[in-house]
Amino acid sequence: GKFVRLWLSVATAAADEIDGEKKAATVQRILAAQNKDPMPPLPPQICCPNSFAMAELTHVAGLVTRENVKSGASHPNMMPTVVIFDTTLSRGLPDWVRFGTALRGIEHAIGAIC
Repeated sequence: GKFVRLWLSVATAAADEIDGEKKAATVQRILAAQNKDPMPPLPPQICCPNSFAMAELTHVAGLVTRENVKSGASHPNMMPTVVIFDTTLSRGLPDWVRFGTALRGIEHAIGAIC
């Protein structure tokens, strides 16, 4: 979601030649984009969460690299354009998924405050 939007903005810029050379949209370039002022324009994003983690309502994005290293980016512009909550999307989820994602939602709320 959020990282895909950031990647798309970097990938579009990477399609242009820089110093006569094509540049790939690497994790390093994606992470560097969050520090640009102004940040590259991002395409709109519509989120339809199917769990209770609530990460959709933040401007933080996370990823795990090929080297199995956890990384992330944060910028106010990375907030989704629209978030649609539809409780029918969570019907049929096993209780352990509901509990785990609800606990993750609490973790996100505490992290946002601290």
